[in-house]
Amino acid sequence: MGKKEVIIRGMPGPPLPDVISELVDRLVADDWCRFSTEDGTRHYYEIGFEASAAGRSGNAEFPILECPAPKPLSPFAEWYSRSQVASAHPDYVQRARRDLETLGVPPAAIDGFIQGEFDFAARRWYESASREQRVEALRCFLQALKISEYDGSVPRMDLGEQDELEVGRQKMYLREICSKYRKILSRGAGLDPVSFHDPQLEEACRCYLYGFYRASIVLSAAAVEVSLKRCLGKEVDSYCKYGELVNDAEAAGKLIGHIAESAREISCSRNRVAHSMSEPENDKALLVLGLAKEVVNYLLPAQ
Repeated sequence: MGKKEVIIRGMPGPPLPDVISELVDRLVADDWCRFSTEDGTRHYYEIGFEASAAGRSGNAEFPILECPAPKPLSPFAEWYSRSQVASAHPDYVQRARRDLETLGVPPAAIDGFIQGEFDFAARRWYESASREQRVEALRCFLQALKISEYDGSVPRMDLGEQDELEVGRQKMYLREICSKYRKILSRGAGLDPVSFHDPQLEEACRCYLYGFYRASIVLSAAAVEVSLKRCLGKEVDSYCKYGELVNDAEAAGKLIGHIAESAREISCSRNRVAHSMSEPENDKALLVLGLAKEVVNYLLPAQ
């Protein structure tokens, strides 16, 4: 099956993943420039600076493409995207109410509208509120009310709603990735390098980088368990209790004292996070990941 092509009606240019890919390529290649006022209070960035400079000097032609009109992430798109991954939700109605009140709609009018006693047309908006702002705020509020009555069935969407969802999902995940980027860099700086490749440890490391500490600990323990089975000549998919694997490896001389204790500490940490709703801290996940690297590295010659 070929790659699915997402076509969004009414959205100029390529989808955001393609745009971000192009921007990242330019940023990594240092093909960008920052323009600032002398006092540093205002600035903007030009990405693809070489191509832009060539265009300005007459060496290349770049037609101006239509730019998308600014449009906020709608409650429907955010709600649907969060629901797809069983994520927590904000109070959409409360948030939409605040937006209406910011534009001049009294709280009493909003309550009356919900109860069928008032009409927005009878109320005066702030003069600074444009027609587009009023329409968008009211549209989001009505969406939020509809979401609040969701009964658990999969909602049917028309083409406009499907497009709105696709654009909203692109924006929502992009914002999430950007919010994690600085933390990923910080966490990555604390990881020690290893001289071997282990797919489960690699996934555990990536879970740690993205802040999924529970998953990182569980995968770290799984990597050690697989290494223990291999060094004992057992099938990787065979059922064995983790504690017995450690004891057998220690008895066979495959593990020495402090390495065996590290393996047991990994198991205890895995059991705590796997059977409780508590979220481990960064330091704990980093410790378990480091211990797992140490144990797997020690067992490599015996596998």
